[in-house]
Amino acid sequence: MEYVVQPGDTIYEIGRRFGFTVDQIVATNPGLKDPNLIYPGEVLELPEPSPGPGHPPWCGLVLWSNHSMVSDPAMALIFTGQPCRVRIAARKLPQPKMIRDTCAKYVVWIMSSMDPVVVRTFFVLQPAYFADVWFAEKEVDGLTHADYIHITAEAMECGQAPGGPLVMGNHMGNCCHGN
Repeated sequence: MEYVVQPGDTIYEIGRRFGFTVDQIVATNPGLKDPNLIYPGEVLELPEPSPGPGHPPWCGLVLWSNHSMVSDPAMALIFTGQPCRVRIAARKLPQPKMIRDTCAKYVVWIMSSMDPVVVRTFFVLQPAYFADVWFAEKEVDGLTHADYIHITAEAMECGQAPGGPLVMGNHMGNCCHGN
């Protein structure tokens, strides 16, 4: 998988973010002359994860709150096999109109971290019939450890990209690597 170096990146920080060592990234990029000199816009190849025997096909990712009206984090379960599947469960979310009076729903966005950001897919969180839980599940083609999961509060008619306030989210690199 390719990664576009961003301002301030180091090989160490990229490795830490995605669960790789500096040596693994350097070995995957034989043309890299000096791992201490990388530049914004440079494209690096990230190693493919090798989960090893007995590695569970599911991993969990906490989606941390980014909004004062939301106190509890949500949980994303990601099936790392093929096809990839994302399940989201969030407790104690207020009604979307409490986040912003024009909002009518919560939308889950799966987005790349590349420049420019690409929305891979999006889907609506639905209120469950019990215990103040919101839930959604979707099969996602091409999910990578460089993607983000964001939940936003959106108007009933939202576009193909997030437009409402960010409620919670996290980076996939914090889920599926180093387990």
